[in-house]
Order: sequence, then C-alpha cells, then structure tokens
Amino acid sequence: MFGLNEYCELVYREVFKNTGSAQHAQGLIVITGSTKSAKSEIARGLIQLYLSGKPSTNRKHHLVTFEDPVERLFADHGPCGDLSPWIAMPRSSETTDYTPRQKEKDARLLEDALSDALRQTPALFFVGETRNTEEWKVLLNFAATGHLIVTTAHAGSLVEAMHKIFEALHVKTAADRNEVAAKLLSVIHLRSYDLEVNGAAAKTTTNALFPALWRRTPRGIASLTSDGLASLLPSRPHEIGAAGVQSQEANGPSCLGRRWLIQQIMEQQETLDELESVFQAEFNPLREQAYAKATEWDLRGV
Repeated sequence: MFGLNEYCELVYREVFKNTGSAQHAQGLIVITGSTKSAKSEIARGLIQLYLSGKPSTNRKHHLVTFEDPVERLFADHGPCGDLSPWIAMPRSSETTDYTPRQKEKDARLLEDALSDALRQTPALFFVGETRNTEEWKVLLNFAATGHLIVTTAHAGSLVEAMHKIFEALHVKTAADRNEVAAKLLSVIHLRSYDLEVNGAAAKTTTNALFPALWRRTPRGIASLTSDGLASLLPSRPHEIGAAGVQSQEANGPSCLGRRWLIQQIMEQQETLDELESVFQAEFNPLREQAYAKATEWDLRGV
C-alpha cells in the first residue's frame, strides 16, 4: 500500500529526529518481525537516511557491516525497477566510506568484527541478524561505548523482541532493566497484513506493513525500569500538526503503537492524494480496515 521509503522516513523521524539523535546517535537499534517482513530493507533505508542527515566533518562517516552471509552489499543495486533511494550507496563518496565484512571470511566472531571496527571509528555498525544470547551481550556492550549499532532479529511482537533481549542478558531487577534501557536507542517491530475489500467490479487486495516501536526517551527509560515489559503499551503524542506530522518534545511517549504510526503515513496530504487516486472508491474501506486491524493489534499487544 505504501513504498518502503515512507516507512523508513517515518521511523527515522520518530527514532532520530524527535529524540534529538539525528546528528549523533548512540545505542542499539533492533528491527524485528517475521520472515519477509522487510526488516533488512527498513534497516537499509534507516541507515542511509541517518548517514545522509549527519553533518559533514573532516572525517568521512564510516559504515561497517557484519553479516552471515552478506545478504546484499550496500553498494549493490536491488531488483530491476526498484527506485528506492537507498537500494545502493557508493562504496566511498565525499562524505561516506563503507566496509562490508562477512562472518568466517573476514572475522570469525561478532566480537572480533566489533573490535576491529573500533579502530575505524564507525559512524554506524550494522549486524545482519542477531540470533544468539552471546551476540546480544556483545552488541549492548559495544553500544555502551558511544557507538550506534543497527541489527535485525526475528520476533512475534514488540514485547517478545524486548523479552528476548532481557532474557539474553538475564535481566531480573529494576537496575538491570535500567542498564539495558540506557543502551538501547530503539526496538521496532514490523507486522504485515493483506487488506481486502469487495468493490463494485472486483475485490481489491493490497498489503501494508504496520510498525510499532519503543524509543529511548527519559520517560521511556523510567517506565521500562520501573514496570518492565508492562510499560510497552502503545501511546500517541498529544499534538498533531499539519499533514499529521508530530510536534512534541524529546521527552514524549516512548512506545508508539501501530494505529498512530500507520495514520502518520496515511494522512500525509501527498500520500492521501495518491492513495485516493489509486484506490478511488475502495480507499475509505481500506483505510477503515487498516485502522481497525492496527487498533486490534495494539489492544492485544502484538
């Protein structure tokens, strides 16, 4: 129903811009979902938006990646006809350097790859997929050194994703939760759904992604510390500006639900005009179905 760029720009705004982290971010970003939920493409777009938005310095912004195997080089083009602006980035440009590494071939363990990367002062370190307990420990320890890391992982919900991290680090007390919350920048979950409506002539079917996210704010750290996973309740900022764009202070709600986030994409005027043009009479029923499904998932916490 939307292009991946619209999802990437939404997540970039909420995770980086609206928390004051766009120029220099620190911590771990985890992008989760099921297989084929576009985790890798959303991660790729988020990385590109962050690096392109960083102010220029005397030193190039260095992207270092570690994958098993390398899914697709950031410098490679995607499928023919895919015009997303982050499908490819130059191996080296005036502002960015890019070093890909593959497990076993370039470094045996994630810890070795991170140790090597420290000498290169990366602006961002990307890990293709985090699968085991030891890797979570290594990632969060590296995030604590003041670096930005992005990784993907499988999870069925935002709560399950956070639970996996807590379980890997044997989090039991409020002090443990506070330590983890301070190292995380954001946890994002993507859920896909096929919207269907019966029109006058035929059935209209379209797929949409419904994101939910937790991002680090002072309020978010305090809530996660005191209430643990129970604090991951979907919220919405109080103020909505023109074209549905959020206007809020950096200490706004930390957990944003699927209903509010999908509305931010759908109600932007340019997107709204395009959707009405494409789906015509079926647009309003599709929008109502999308909002109803997002609300249901928010209430169920999935």
